[in-house]
Amino acid sequence: MTLFTSRHALIPLASIVLHFPTLVFAETSDGNANETGSGEVFQLDPILVTATGFEQLLSDAPASVTVIDRSEIESRPGDSIVDLIGDSVGVSIQQEGKLLGGDITIRGLSEDYVALLVDGKPLGASQSAYYNGWGAGQLTTFLPPNAMIERVEVIRGPMSSLYGTSAMGGVVNVITKKTSDVWTGEVTLGYTLQENSQSSDDKTLQYYLTGPLIAGRLNLSLFGDTSERAEDRYVGGFPEGKLNTHGARLNWIMSDRQDLAFEIGRSDLDYELTSVTSSRTNSYVDTERTYGALTHTFKWDNGAETVSYLSHERVDIDNGALDPAVAALQPAYLSSYDVTILNSKTTVGWQDHKTTFGFDYRYEATSHERARFIGSINTDLTRWQFGVFAEDDWEITPDLTLTAGLRFDENENYGSTVTPRLYAVYRLNDAVTLRGGYSAGFLTPELKQADGNIVEQSGRGAAWDIGNTNLQPEGTDTFEVGVAYQSAAGWQASVTAFHTKFDNKIDQEVICETPVGTPASCSFNGQTRDFIRQYVNVDKAELQGIEATLDIPLGNFDVRANYTYSDSEYLTGENAGNSFNEVPDHLFNLRLGWAPNERTNVWSSLTYRSEATSELLDSAVSPARTLVDLGVSYQVTDAARLNATVYNVFDREVLQSVDGTTLDGRRLFVGLTTSF
Repeated sequence: MTLFTSRHALIPLASIVLHFPTLVFAETSDGNANETGSGEVFQLDPILVTATGFEQLLSDAPASVTVIDRSEIESRPGDSIVDLIGDSVGVSIQQEGKLLGGDITIRGLSEDYVALLVDGKPLGASQSAYYNGWGAGQLTTFLPPNAMIERVEVIRGPMSSLYGTSAMGGVVNVITKKTSDVWTGEVTLGYTLQENSQSSDDKTLQYYLTGPLIAGRLNLSLFGDTSERAEDRYVGGFPEGKLNTHGARLNWIMSDRQDLAFEIGRSDLDYELTSVTSSRTNSYVDTERTYGALTHTFKWDNGAETVSYLSHERVDIDNGALDPAVAALQPAYLSSYDVTILNSKTTVGWQDHKTTFGFDYRYEATSHERARFIGSINTDLTRWQFGVFAEDDWEITPDLTLTAGLRFDENENYGSTVTPRLYAVYRLNDAVTLRGGYSAGFLTPELKQADGNIVEQSGRGAAWDIGNTNLQPEGTDTFEVGVAYQSAAGWQASVTAFHTKFDNKIDQEVICETPVGTPASCSFNGQTRDFIRQYVNVDKAELQGIEATLDIPLGNFDVRANYTYSDSEYLTGENAGNSFNEVPDHLFNLRLGWAPNERTNVWSSLTYRSEATSELLDSAVSPARTLVDLGVSYQVTDAARLNATVYNVFDREVLQSVDGTTLDGRRLFVGLTTSF
């Protein structure tokens, strides 16, 4: 039901989207298939790199993997890359972030447990510079624009043996386009038209340009993304927001065996919150991210390859009052986060083996103005971590591959950690593949979680969350087993079951609470609050679930579906018996695609989320919901593509639900992409 009066009638537009394919001539073509000389159509097996660190076929990967290819990205320009990732099995997007980002959750584990990579390089844990949850989901706003992305690889399950901390739940690796030796480019203009009169429209511009500066030696890529949305006109709506991301990559081809790439970029994310959309005082939050990376690739005589990179990322956050008179009376609310990473990885093949080994060094620092973390003894925190790793793929027989990995990490604060991995893939026959294995994982606490000298305000200033110097890293042991089927006609199906055991799960517990009706009596560093919570290690917890996928190509039609069940529970501590996440137990995605001719693609998607409980909100429940989208992509000319999508076709509205999510009602996206 629509809560607001309509200023636009989008139902007729939805009808146009539905009937658009009939306006063009019919000619059979399938962009996701190859045709043999005999006319037989077969599906290509995607190539990926994230599961092992080197290129291999998706069917051979020693992990549970989903690949989002370029054709999928092009067909849905109105969706952010986070939206596309959210359609993957085992993945949900929790838009809890107070900066309206998307928190990528894999197998019930939030973004803290998911390594977010761009071309194998991790994005830093910049949410450490925020406080009281404001950074949740914000990291995904720093991903490259869709125009630059070649594909996305989503790995479900621990990959700490290769990628270290934060890969306990899985890995999302965004693979960008390579620089080109001929000048090419792409520009996309998009506009989203809201049906509800009190919701604001938004507009986007993305670009990608690449070509040679010196033929055969020096190539350049330029890319960018700008988007903005005015403030909604109801409490609980979206604030005014602006994003500007621009970057450049220079690739020096030193010889046939080595090249050097240098990349720089900057993102500015600005939000303004007023009494129109928020009960808080009129305020702003400005985030500035700058980064640079130097990557060297060397190919050895024996076919081995070494890739090394040095990267640095800095995030600065500033927030305060919009009213200059009020701002003049306030102290500075500034925070920053820095991370420097040095990484080198070598892959070499020998006999029936392919071995990857290397090292990783990381230095992190956060700095906060005292006014932001009032009451703290220390607000400037640093730490380093060093790791070495090795992993071997052994093709025991043409049908059986065993992958074994081991990682050793030394942390300034926590000492050493050893992380093993063992995984097997067995081709039972041409159609059926069995896979399964064991992976350990670990997660180091955030800087502010692990220091007892820093506190952050919570409970609207009535409480404190305090760090814990004795906090230990979380550890997991994950077991999974799965079976996949692929017919000669291209039908695919898979089922995977997983079980994860946690040791030292990080949680919060109340260590001081003021009796009801009495003055605040919980004291820290000479100041009092109503209650104080502290980060602690819960002894035991567990997580288990099932993932299922189905893909049925039927000529020019394609049916894809996936289902995820997950269940989590604290086994010890004051929350024993409760779930430790706010992820729905049941997730279901259905997508229908139709390509009536070589220029046209039509698609429709249905997403179902069951209700979810929230431990932090006294086990309140976010309602179940089902959303339907409908879109069409039409190649007008070889250089121009037109896209239209109706989101939330049935105008399902969830306003300020208990999981913090605000959903738009029915809306129309129109976009034009030109390439040259």
